[in-house]
Parts: sequence; structure tokens; C-alpha cells
Amino acid sequence: YELPNGEYLELVLVTANAQPMRVVVPGTTRWQILQLADALQTEITNPRKRSSISYLDSAQKLYRWLIAPMAAELAALKIDNLIIIPAAGLRSVPFAALHDGKQFLVEKYSISVMPSLSLTDVSYDNIAKDEVLAMGASVFEDTAPLPAVPLEVQSTAPPHRGTLFLHQYFAIRKV
Repeated sequence: YELPNGEYLELVLVTANAQPMRVVVPGTTRWQILQLADALQTEITNPRKRSSISYLDSAQKLYRWLIAPMAAELAALKIDNLIIIPAAGLRSVPFAALHDGKQFLVEKYSISVMPSLSLTDVSYDNIAKDEVLAMGASVFEDTAPLPAVPLEVQSTAPPHRGTLFLHQYFAIRKV
């Protein structure tokens, strides 16, 4: 995403098999996007709104600005993994929470966010046979439980691929 002069939003889609595609989203300013991103962040991190869907308006509008202009191309190319390199000010946007009106972005794509392509080592390293160390806890003294943690840890480090520490074997210490 680029907002070079603040007057418009420019999206760039780069794939391995096609020329880069540029889409300008007219009438969308840097200020509007930053304000909406901040509103979404505020809505989803407010503990008082944990059971609320008040974030959906921001999540859907950001989807319409940042993803929808390229949705047809993503579908045509059968893209299932997005690597997002957001402009400054958008790096903390919870892209997985963007919503198309039916589903969250993370339900359709696996998502990675990189701060900058120039800061990233893009060389391939086959990790298929590497061992994995996975750790997690799902029950805490002063925080709501995270019921999916055991499944996430077990799927991250299956018995033949690594070691896992769950619950009491993974000690969480307050500093």
C-alpha cells in the first residue's frame, strides 16, 4: 500500500506468475485510512466490547478499501496466501480481522505481514524436516482462557516433528 501524496490510495499486487498490478482507489486519503485503522484497533482491543460486533463497520470499510479492489484478480489467480507489506502507519492493522460482509480475511487467506521487503530475507529454506518447539497455556489466573491453544500447539509440533510444552509444563512468570 502506498499513500505517496496523501491524495489517494494505491494498491500493488505482486505475484510469481503475473506482472505487478497497480490499483488506485480514488477519494481515499491517508488520513481516512489511518483514522479507520485506529478505530478498528480501538474497537477490537477494548475489553468492554469483547462480546460486541462494533468493530465490523471499520473492518468492512477497510476491506472495501484495501482488499476488494483486487479481490477478482486474487480469485482469478487462485491466491490463497497474502503477504501484506503495509505503508508506514498501517503496520499495526489487524489485517486478519478485515471482513467482506460474510467472512474474515483470515478465513479466506493465510496472511503474513512484513514491515518492508528490503528488510526481509526471501531466500527459500526447506524446513520440512526441522524439529519444532511449541509452547502454550490456555488457562490463566487473571485472564480469560484461550481454549484453542492446545489444538494450536499440537498442530504446530506433532509428535514426529518436535517437542511441545502445554499448560503446567509451560510456566508463565510475571516479571
